[in-house]
Amino acid sequence: MNKLDRAMLYACLLFTAAANAGSSTIDEQSQGDVSFISGGIGSEERAALKKVRNDYNLSLLFAQQGSGKYVSDVAVRIADGKRHNVLDSISQGPIIFAKLKPGHYRVSAEHNGQIIRKNVTVDSKQRTPLSFSWPDQ
Repeated sequence: MNKLDRAMLYACLLFTAAANAGSSTIDEQSQGDVSFISGGIGSEERAALKKVRNDYNLSLLFAQQGSGKYVSDVAVRIADGKRHNVLDSISQGPIIFAKLKPGHYRVSAEHNGQIIRKNVTVDSKQRTPLSFSWPDQ
């Protein structure tokens, strides 16, 4: 994990830790065997996500380089080790949590026409964080 990824992860943890508990709920969605939740706009959504984050083994965070401003409406595709898409969605906020079967995956995130791809290995015992950042527009 490079310095930018660590900084982004640290910012996300601080951001969610500072969120006040709210009444907002975010609905879990499913595609095939994958369950996921997306959001993080506003303190109520961040608090709702914080409450359930340990139920998911992959967390994705989206931001802009430089400003650190969080971004949403990111097109996310996750393919398994056999290159079959297991998730294809648009983020409803800067955070996505997903429940994946243990294994190797390729995550593609597209924002403003720019695609970032990362490989990740997830297991069932801990949450694996990935952060994506795009140049400021």
